[in-house]
Amino acid sequence: MASKVGFELGVAGGGFALEFALQGSGAEYLGPVGPSQEATAGGMALIVQKFGGTSVGDVARIKNVAERVVATRRAGHDVVVCVSAMSGETNALVALSEAINEGRPASPREYDVLVSTGEQKTIALL
Repeated sequence: MASKVGFELGVAGGGFALEFALQGSGAEYLGPVGPSQEATAGGMALIVQKFGGTSVGDVARIKNVAERVVATRRAGHDVVVCVSAMSGETNALVALSEAINEGRPASPREYDVLVSTGEQKTIALL
């Protein structure tokens, strides 16, 4: 039996989605899928939705993303959502790191912890 996995990529003005059937070591392209598409008779699909910084750049856009996620779930699909930091957040955090370290690079571990707070902010708002 094949598993269905969908990938949805969000962009500021909308987005697009693709659905694949995974079986054994191969994948077969099934065509476009969107949040309004009903779950197939063979069961629900796992839809992975990825939204970049511009897609979650302000409150209105975050609300739009939330509506898309809810619509996908209501259509009967399982949903995994991946979000980036809001537009400009990562650059602001990097600038703070450079300022506090007086131009010296932060340790990779500390840098990762700092930059990940941008994604955490988006996650909390979503």
